Amino acid sequence: MLISASDIITKSIDLYKKNWKLFLKYAFLYFVLVFIPLLLQTFFLPETKDKFEQISVFSVEVMGYFAIGLVGFVILLWALAAFVQAIARRYKEKEHHSFLNQFEEASKILLPLIFVSILTKILIGISTLALIIPGLIVSIWLFFASYEVILSGKSGWSAIKGSKKLVTHRWWRVFWRIVAPQLYFVIFLVIAQMIFQFLFTLIVGNEFIVSVLISLLVMLFLPLLISSIVILYIELKRNPVEDPKPHPDPDKIN
Repeated sequence: MLISASDIITKSIDLYKKNWKLFLKYAFLYFVLVFIPLLLQTFFLPETKDKFEQISVFSVEVMGYFAIGLVGFVILLWALAAFVQAIARRYKEKEHHSFLNQFEEASKILLPLIFVSILTKILIGISTLALIIPGLIVSIWLFFASYEVILSGKSGWSAIKGSKKLVTHRWWRVFWRIVAPQLYFVIFLVIAQMIFQFLFTLIVGNEFIVSVLISLLVMLFLPLLISSIVILYIELKRNPVEDPKPHPDPDKIN
C-alpha cells in the first residue's frame, strides 16, 4: 500500500528530528553555494540596465556572468545529489557517509544527472508550449527522473522511463503526495518568514542582512522539503504498480 501524504509529513519531521545535525550541514552548505554565486554575479553585473545593454555579448562581464551561473548550476546539482543520497541512507537506516565520501559517491552520477536534468526541462518545456495541462501531466511523469539517477544509478532515457513508470496508473495519487507535504511545510515557512522578517527589520534594519537572515530561515526548512520527496520516491519504488494483464484470447480459454 502506498504511503499517505500525512505519513510522508510525519516521517519527514521524524527523520529531521533524528538527523538534524547532519541535515543542517548539507542545508547550510547548499545555502552557501547558492549565496556565493549571487554575490559574484552582483560584482560582474553592470550597475545599470543601460550599461548592460551597451556591453557586447562576448565581453568579459557577460561571459563571466554566464560562467559563474553554469559552474554554480553544476556545483548546486552536485550538492543536491549528495544531500538526497544522505537523506535516503538515513531513511533506510543505513550509516551515513562522511561529507567527502558522500560527495565522492555523488560525483559518480553527476554527468548523467546534468544530462537528465536538462532533458527533463526540455521535455516539460515542449509539452507546456503545447498546452498547460499536458505540461503539468508530463512534469509529474518526469518528476522523479533525477531521483532515478541519484538513488537508482540510472541514466538518460532509462531514468526518464523509470520516472514515468513510477507514476503510471496512479498519477493523481502521486500528484497529491508531492503537493500536500510541500504545501504543508511551505505554509509554515511563509508564516515564519512574515514573523521573522518583521522582527529582523525592526531589530536590524539593514535590508541586506535581513535578506541573509531570511535565507537562513528558509535553509532550516530545506531538509523537510527534500525529505518528503525522497521518502515518496523510496516508497513508490517499494510499491510498484504492476502493468494490467491483457485479457486472454477467448479462443484459447479451455
